[in-house]
Amino acid sequence: MGAAYDNLATIYVGEGDTAKANELWDKALKTNDMQVRTDVMNSRFNHQCATADYKGATKTARQLIRTKDSLYMSWRENDIRSNQMAFDNIKARQEYERKIETGVFAIILLSLSFVVVFFFLRYRTYKAKNALAIDQRRIKDFEYQIVEFEKQGQEKEKEIESLYRKKEILLDKHRKTLSEGHRLYTHIMEGQTTVLWRKKEFENFIEYYRLVDMSFVDAMDSEYDTLSPKYKFFLVVEHLGKTDKDIMRIMGLADGSIRSIRSRINKRRTTY
Repeated sequence: MGAAYDNLATIYVGEGDTAKANELWDKALKTNDMQVRTDVMNSRFNHQCATADYKGATKTARQLIRTKDSLYMSWRENDIRSNQMAFDNIKARQEYERKIETGVFAIILLSLSFVVVFFFLRYRTYKAKNALAIDQRRIKDFEYQIVEFEKQGQEKEKEIESLYRKKEILLDKHRKTLSEGHRLYTHIMEGQTTVLWRKKEFENFIEYYRLVDMSFVDAMDSEYDTLSPKYKFFLVVEHLGKTDKDIMRIMGLADGSIRSIRSRINKRRTTY
C-alpha cells in the first residue's frame, strides 16, 4: 500500500498539487516496510530539492539517513541471522551425518562380530566332532587288537590291560556324548519315538551309532553331501531293518513323508 501511495503522490506532483502529494507521502511513511519508506523519502526529498524547499529537504534528508541506517542494521541483523541459521543447519547436518556414520559403523562391527562368533562356533563344533570321530576309530582299533591278543592267550595279558586302559581314557573323554547317545539308541530299540528330540539328540545318537557300526556312518559321511542329523538318523533306522511303518511311528511322520525324505536324501548323494 505504501508503494501505491508513493506512486500516486508522484502523479499529483506532476499535476502541481504538492499538498495532496505530501498527504499521500505521509500516509505512505506509515508502512513498516523500511525499503518502501526509504523510496518515499527519496521521492519527497527530490521534489523538495526541485522546488527549493531546502528546510523541508534537510528534514527529509535527516529522516532518510536514520531510515537507511535502520534499514542497514536490519539487513545486517537478517544477514547475521541467516548466516547463523545456515551455520546451524550445516552443523546439524554434519552431526546427523556423523551419527549415521557411527550407527552404520556400529552395525557393521556388530555384524562382523556375529559372523566371527558364528564361524568360531561352527569351527569348534566341527573340531569337536572330528576329534570324537578320530577317537572312535582308535577305540575300534583297540577293540580289534584286544580280540586278536585274547586269541593268543595269557602271554598278552599286559598288552590287553594296556589297551583297555587306553580305551577307557578315550571313552571317558567323550563319556557324556556317548552315554547320552547310548541312552537314545536304547530307547529307539525299545520302541520309543523321536517326537520330542532336538538336533542335539539326533547328533548324540549318530555319534554313539558310530561305535556300533563305524563303516556305515563313515559311508554316510562320504556318500552324501552334509546330511542333517535327522536325515542320518533316518538312514540308520532304515539300516537297522525298520519298516516304513516303523520309521513313520518312530519319527512322527505323516503319510507320504517317507518318499519325500528319501527324495531329499538322494539329492544329497555324491556317489552311486
